Amino acid sequence: MGMVQSMGLQADYGNILMHLRSRFDAGRLRRARVLRPFLRIPAKVAAGVLGEARVFVGILEDLPYETNRILPGSNPLEPPRIVYGVAPELAQRRHRFRNAIREMFRGRRFFFLNDDIELNYGHACGTARFGRDPRDSVLDADCRVHGLRNLYVADASFMPSSTGVNPGLIILANSLRVADRIVAAR
Repeated sequence: MGMVQSMGLQADYGNILMHLRSRFDAGRLRRARVLRPFLRIPAKVAAGVLGEARVFVGILEDLPYETNRILPGSNPLEPPRIVYGVAPELAQRRHRFRNAIREMFRGRRFFFLNDDIELNYGHACGTARFGRDPRDSVLDADCRVHGLRNLYVADASFMPSSTGVNPGLIILANSLRVADRIVAAR
C-alpha cells in the first residue's frame, strides 16, 4: 500500500519556519509579503509545543496509469508537458493508507502536516512500458524497442513502478542483463 519513512528531520523552529514559508509562498497570501515575517511567531510556538518531534513521510507508489503522460512541447525549444491526474484507485489507496497510519499511531501524539498529494518525480519510472504486444508497449522483454534491431533502453523507463524507493540497484542490474542480451544478439 505504501511505506512510512523518516525524513531525518526534527520538527524544530527552522524546519517548521521553512515549511510555513513554503506553504505561504504557494498559497493565496503570497501577495501579502508584509505578513511573511510574522510566520516566525507560529513557528516558535509550534517548536515549543512539538519538542523533540520528528518528521516522517508517507510514500505511496503511483502506478503507470495510461491517462498520465509526458508529452513533448509544441516545438523543440519547449520543455515536455506533464499530463497527470490522481486516479480513483490511488485516491482510495491513499485514504486507506492514512487510516492505517492513524491506527498505527493510536495513543501517540501525531498529526499530518497537510492533506495535499505532493507529487515527487524523484524516481520516475514507466515511461517506456515493456511487453509482448507493440500496440500497448514500447519495449520487448529484453528492453529492445519493438521493430528496431539496435535500440535498447536500459534506464528506469522499463519499470512499471519503483515501489516508492530508489530503484538505482534494479536499474544497474537490468542494464547488465540488457548488455548481456546485446552481446548475445551479435
